Amino acid sequence: MLYLLQFTEGKANKWVQSSTHFDVTTGYQKAKLMLHDEYADEHKVASTYIQKLNNWPSIKQEDKDALQELSLLLINCSNYLENMSHNNQLHRPKKVMDIVLKLPYKMRKSWRRKTYHCTKSNVPVTFITVVEFVSEEDSLHPQQLFSDIDVDE
Repeated sequence: MLYLLQFTEGKANKWVQSSTHFDVTTGYQKAKLMLHDEYADEHKVASTYIQKLNNWPSIKQEDKDALQELSLLLINCSNYLENMSHNNQLHRPKKVMDIVLKLPYKMRKSWRRKTYHCTKSNVPVTFITVVEFVSEEDSLHPQQLFSDIDVDE
C-alpha cells in the first residue's frame, strides 16, 4: 500500500489515498481494483496515447531533444501495443501518418523511401515500422564523426 501511495500521482494517488481508511490488506485490494478498472481498459489507454501523439508539436529540423522525446513516447506506445488487440486505433494507417507528419520534412522524405522499400518487399507498414524508423533516426544523431554533414547540399 505504501508503494502505491509513493509511486502514484494525481487522480491515481487520490484513489489509493481513499483506500487508506481500511486495513492494509483490504485497502490495497480496493486500491488495486480501482486502478485496474481505470487503467486496464486498452481503449482508454490507447486514447490517452493518441491524445498525446495528436498534441505533439511538429519537430523542427535538427531538434535532437524533441526527436528523442517522440522516440521514447513511441517506444512506450509500442511496448504497450504488444498487449493490445489488433483492433486498436494505433494500428490504423491514419495514426501512422499523423505521427509521420510531426517529423521534419527531410525525415519524411526518408520515411517515403523506407515505405517504398517495405511495399516493394511486401512488408506491411505498421505502427511498429514508424516506431523503429523514428528510433533509428534518433540513434543517428549522436554519431560524432559524421554529425556535421550539411544535409542541404
